Amino acid sequence: MELGSAAPETPPHEARFEVIDALGWSRLERRTADLDGSIPLRAARACVPLLEGNAYGWQVGFGRRVGLRRRRGRWQLDDEAMVRTARACVPYLVAHGFLQGEWPALLGAGPVCRARSFAGAIGLWTGLLVRAGASPLRISPCGNRRNRDVDVDEVIIRERRAWVPLVLELRPRGVVSLMLTTEIATLAPVSLDLERRIGGLAEYRQLGEAHLGFFDSAYFDAKRQGPTKKYRALLGERDAGTSISQAVVAVAGPAAITAEPATREHAADGPRAGSVPAGFVFRNLVPFVARDDGITLQIEPDHDVLARTASAIESAWREVFGAAALEGHRGALWYLTKYFTPHVTGEPHFFVKPPALFATPPGWSLLIDGIHGRGYDVMRGIVRTDRFHAAPAVFRVEPGVTIEVAARAPLCRLLPVVHGEDASEPRWHQPLPTAARA
Repeated sequence: MELGSAAPETPPHEARFEVIDALGWSRLERRTADLDGSIPLRAARACVPLLEGNAYGWQVGFGRRVGLRRRRGRWQLDDEAMVRTARACVPYLVAHGFLQGEWPALLGAGPVCRARSFAGAIGLWTGLLVRAGASPLRISPCGNRRNRDVDVDEVIIRERRAWVPLVLELRPRGVVSLMLTTEIATLAPVSLDLERRIGGLAEYRQLGEAHLGFFDSAYFDAKRQGPTKKYRALLGERDAGTSISQAVVAVAGPAAITAEPATREHAADGPRAGSVPAGFVFRNLVPFVARDDGITLQIEPDHDVLARTASAIESAWREVFGAAALEGHRGALWYLTKYFTPHVTGEPHFFVKPPALFATPPGWSLLIDGIHGRGYDVMRGIVRTDRFHAAPAVFRVEPGVTIEVAARAPLCRLLPVVHGEDASEPRWHQPLPTAARA
């Protein structure tokens, strides 16, 4: 493509998105599944969903440390030279058709954009311009290794012909300065055209049968000795998995899953509220307090609510499978009715299990993207829901901090994704003349 042309010579490659560097500041990088050896050895050996969640997508960051500071009621870059460079770039981008609509006005004062245009978040332009391929792009937080001083709002970019500035919507967490480096947000293609459906356990009985078969008595006997690696073995089976053609949630107890649009969208003419039906949200059913002291993780739920939730789950399963059939699968039912499951001693993690089963077509998985709260993270993972149908939210508690999680608090977003699509190589165009020289 010639510099200065805002339209592609050929349609974008089906498996790629496109990137142009306008300022020379930012980079997109893949990271290792074990986060450079920093995760627990037990998880590195056995937890496939965690490993795949760690490696998910492209990490968006700067080639050097970039500081932001709140001054006189607004956020500004510490480096004035960066501000001047970004401002000087905008007229060139407008003249050559790379920016249109509201974007020239938003970026004209520098790379830190007006908060009111981003629903109260800080808009930070990375200096990159992007264009989606066959699948839209999704900006999200960095997942299981992230800057804890700032949250990143979910943003969808669907534009395939015009360029869109890669702007991150940031929400600082009670700080007056930020230091941003190589991992600020995740960028990845995400397929949004797969139909989403929420149904009942009776309608998707086969998912319940698969759940009972996986969590049999032999599984729990082996689990007492350590990781069973049964999930890993399931992925290696020749069976293609489900024959389901939709992204399905089979509710198997009280309603905890809702279908919700993406939070935000960036179009060729500017930012806006999200309207794309991106996926599902799991909202907490049982209010609880938890604390990790370094050895013991203590969870104190509202016991009355937990008892009612467990009773409703048992009732839903009994209606479909009958009491006699469930007696031989108590462990599979307890997996859901206990709701909370701590990790091993010394690890500040525990599972929260929605009373629902999930399924996707062959080759599709479910991305579990945690929604963090004060004192805790809900971790990112990828579950092969074409073969396995539970999707727990995994909490990581900050040591020594007591956390409180209310009923209906959102715990994670669940998005169907084509397995491996997030690793698609972007098509890098030649940097623009405005890109800074190292």
